[in-house]
Amino acid sequence: GKKTIPRTVEIVDKSEPELTVNTITAVYDGNEITSDKIKGTAKYDDKEIKGTWSFKGTVPKNAADKKCTVVFTPTDEEIYKPAETEVDVDISPRNLNDIVSLKDTEFTYNRNAQKAGVIAVFNGTTLAEGDDYETEFPQDITNAGDKTVKIKGKGNFGGEKELKYTIKPKDIG
Repeated sequence: GKKTIPRTVEIVDKSEPELTVNTITAVYDGNEITSDKIKGTAKYDDKEIKGTWSFKGTVPKNAADKKCTVVFTPTDEEIYKPAETEVDVDISPRNLNDIVSLKDTEFTYNRNAQKAGVIAVFNGTTLAEGDDYETEFPQDITNAGDKTVKIKGKGNFGGEKELKYTIKPKDIG
């Protein structure tokens, strides 16, 4: 018949590495941050452990994102267990200087207020006034003369740019 031999099996607790991760910094580019931007070390007993880094949950993308969770997966998972930590995120707004322009720069006086249309496109996406930028027009946008519109970045966009347009006098012919 069968014999049952008792055995003692020793279960070793896997060691959890201690993580040190730098603040993740980037300039807003419209995309989620890639895991190669995670710069950190994983150590156990002052010995550095090899492994890979990844994001857990929401991947930072916007200037408003200030924290995220990263996971370290050790190469040797028989000895070490994965560990995670919260990391600071610093995504700088993209300067809108090279993103904005005016649709028209010349108008002819017609007794009406005339605002030059703002064109703001980033990575093929048209930005939204109010969300991505604000505009400030001079008080007089009716009479002939040079006008300056001030465009100020918001949210994922920063910086200020002044663009000029002209309202020409009406030719009386």
